[in-house]
Amino acid sequence: MGISDSVIIKNLFTGHIRQIVEIENQCFIDPWTDNWFEAFILSDEISWGVYIDKKLIAYLFAVWDEDTLHLVNIAVKADFRRKGIAKSLLRKLYKTALQSKIEYISLEVRRSNLTAIDFYISEGFLLVDERIGYYQGVEDALVFRKELTTYA
Repeated sequence: MGISDSVIIKNLFTGHIRQIVEIENQCFIDPWTDNWFEAFILSDEISWGVYIDKKLIAYLFAVWDEDTLHLVNIAVKADFRRKGIAKSLLRKLYKTALQSKIEYISLEVRRSNLTAIDFYISEGFLLVDERIGYYQGVEDALVFRKELTTYA
């Protein structure tokens, strides 16, 4: 039994913001603010946390957009990477989307984030576009999309 088999995925609450920001600061060079996370958690969008022994180790945020669920943020604490946590979050996202008759998952990723790009490609995402200067006008984003009819 792997670590991804023992995780609990549940909705985030505003009481988790301090832990979310800690992970965010660890994972990203231009982290989102606690105000952004609070607004997102209080919205009707998807905000899930992954817990082991009641400690937040990862999270996912996604927004509904007609026939697409747009993955806007996913992060896993450094000590828990490459253990299937992100994959578990994506599996739950796929199932949620399919139950809601959503056809696609989309996302942007930094052109320089080769680890994430490889991960999304391994998950069946296809490169569909790029956004020049998307990240603070400095770095381009690659836009990926996965058609959920290909998910079993």
